[in-house]
Amino acid sequence: MTLDNMASGRLEESWRARYDRWATQFKAEHQIAGWSEDGLARRLALVLRLIAEIKLERLSQILDLGAGPGTYTKALEAKGHKCFGLDYSWNVIKIAKSEDKNGRYLQGEAYHLPFQDDSFDTVLCVGVLQSLQSINDALLEMQRVLKPRGYLLLDGLNSLFWLHGLRSWREAVKGLEKRMSYYSPFKLAEEMETLGLREAQINWLATPAVFQSWLPNGEKKRSYLLARLFGYAFLILARKQ
Repeated sequence: MTLDNMASGRLEESWRARYDRWATQFKAEHQIAGWSEDGLARRLALVLRLIAEIKLERLSQILDLGAGPGTYTKALEAKGHKCFGLDYSWNVIKIAKSEDKNGRYLQGEAYHLPFQDDSFDTVLCVGVLQSLQSINDALLEMQRVLKPRGYLLLDGLNSLFWLHGLRSWREAVKGLEKRMSYYSPFKLAEEMETLGLREAQINWLATPAVFQSWLPNGEKKRSYLLARLFGYAFLILARKQ
């Protein structure tokens, strides 16, 4: 096993253990998912806005990859869609099932999705990228299970944001183990296009939230300065060709 593979394994194992632990320690959904209450609420609002904008038909099949305690699965079901929640933490899945008796939840991981090709009209992936060392295999799986012309909504932590850059620099200088993965949404959108996930639109979650309107949501415009100053996280909306 190479050093890179060992580091990848440690990152992903530490996140899996963290989610399992949070599921036993906390009751609130935002704490189980590892967000602040405001952070989870803002992400949910953005997801629901984008789902409304793409005008999915009722009873559309949606995969909530990294479903956590079922926040997005329940909200999308309430909007009239058929949502399937998948998470790799069995502790978290048990909570989702206990809170959503009629929901559909399954344990599984992003690298090996237990579904046939072209199964879903939309794949939602929120809160997953930060815990992956490399996302190429996961992206291939998301693309595989999407129907042609289906949508992918993929969120991540912006590597261009000054605070994330500072944390990555500190880890490298002090030889600390990597705590989470960050990605440039501009480069990620380009990589997605090579896999046939195109028409990419970048939507931002700004920090502080008061600067949200400064960032050009829905565009691939390379606003590097604003992204570095305020673009804490992003959500890319793309479509399978």
